[in-house]
Amino acid sequence: MALDFLPTEILHSIMDELDLNDHRRLRLVCSRLNTIASSRTMKNLDFFLCKPDFDMLQSIADRNGEHVTSLIYVATMVSSKRHDFDAYNQLIRRDWDYEHLEMIDADPRGYFEHYERAYESQQDILAHDRDYQLLESVLAKLPNLDRIVVWSQHQGQAEISVEPATRRMYNHGRLGVCERSVCITGVDYGDGAARHLRALLRGVQTAGTKLRTIIATGMHYSFFDPEQFGLASVAPHLFENLSCLELSIEALADWDYDHYNNQQEKFILMPHVTDASACRATMQKGMLRKALLNMPNLTRLRLIVIGVLRDWELALADGRSCHPPDFEDMVSPEQSWPRLKSLTLEGMYASQEQLAGLIIRCRETLTSVELNRVRMTNGSWRKLLPQLKEGIAGRKIDVALGWDLEDWSGGVRMKDWVRRGGRTAVQDYFGDPSVSKIPLEDGARASLRDLLEGFEDVPSSDEAWSDED
Repeated sequence: MALDFLPTEILHSIMDELDLNDHRRLRLVCSRLNTIASSRTMKNLDFFLCKPDFDMLQSIADRNGEHVTSLIYVATMVSSKRHDFDAYNQLIRRDWDYEHLEMIDADPRGYFEHYERAYESQQDILAHDRDYQLLESVLAKLPNLDRIVVWSQHQGQAEISVEPATRRMYNHGRLGVCERSVCITGVDYGDGAARHLRALLRGVQTAGTKLRTIIATGMHYSFFDPEQFGLASVAPHLFENLSCLELSIEALADWDYDHYNNQQEKFILMPHVTDASACRATMQKGMLRKALLNMPNLTRLRLIVIGVLRDWELALADGRSCHPPDFEDMVSPEQSWPRLKSLTLEGMYASQEQLAGLIIRCRETLTSVELNRVRMTNGSWRKLLPQLKEGIAGRKIDVALGWDLEDWSGGVRMKDWVRRGGRTAVQDYFGDPSVSKIPLEDGARASLRDLLEGFEDVPSSDEAWSDED
């Protein structure tokens, strides 16, 4: 029996066992298989800032737009600073993994010509706002779109839920050597992600698309300037069905990383430049706060600020003032979501009252809370957990706290806190038989016990501390 005579349910079961390439081949067999296979091959579309992908997106929207439910815009916007051959060659040799050097050495001029063409193409698109125009046109032809993603390979520590298939497609280079080489050479990740999300949201507004999911990674904080089009600019009714919002906000003024130096055969720590204060000043203008008020049905919320942790440490060492965004810069004091199940906060200041207030207000539905690199401005972790335990009595919530030693000390140097008996206080709290009543899943509770074991190695005498200093 030919495949096209099988019942639809059986065909979908067969499709479940096939890979993407097989789906594409089946589209060529007959119109019925084309319809079923297209609903899978075109369900999640990822695209880059380049003319071939823009043409592909327009073609799919014109012919098969009803199959598309998710758009994934991969942030590969080249830095506006143009490199000559010597500068480009130096960058690509520094940044590429050493196993690619033979390939680069075989055709260094060829790589540079790829870069030049990509640079000119992108600058032409940006100068004439063709990305905005395209997405306004395309989204109007995608009636079933409910998910937009801006994905940057520079998402750092902040893991965001983007399909592995998209990452594989990106890493192996669907677009070939040209875009792959550009992707890691002079890419302006933060600004690119901000522009990409702005372009998608303008399309959402024009098309009247009601979204269920918005995910954006490595996005420069300037996106939240209220004078620019952004989340708060979208008509509120278009967010009434939104259930998932994941944002990782870039607070770096100049991205850097530890790279492998091929000539010296070792990793080199690059200079680190952050702009935490400017990031906070922008967040205080309230765009995100206003937008969140228009999202009453969230079930998953992740707000992550990247790039401030090391600046905290450097500022403390240099005696400088460094104040990253505050929790209330982003979330209104009385904000509540009656359906919220998962909450993740990272890279911000918050008070015990702010954190406990939100968690307790959402306690009827919350099942997962993750607080990572959150610095207490008032209160302490040791006081917060008992407060949460009382506030969510009768419910079991998986709580993951990204504690470090300074978090436990409440801003006091760890060695001073230990001298005052802080270690004993922690051991008393988590060593108490009532630990079983703390609203933690078994894995989280085991992590806390592992933390206690670490305290056994903390020096308790002044002499031991001075030796380490």
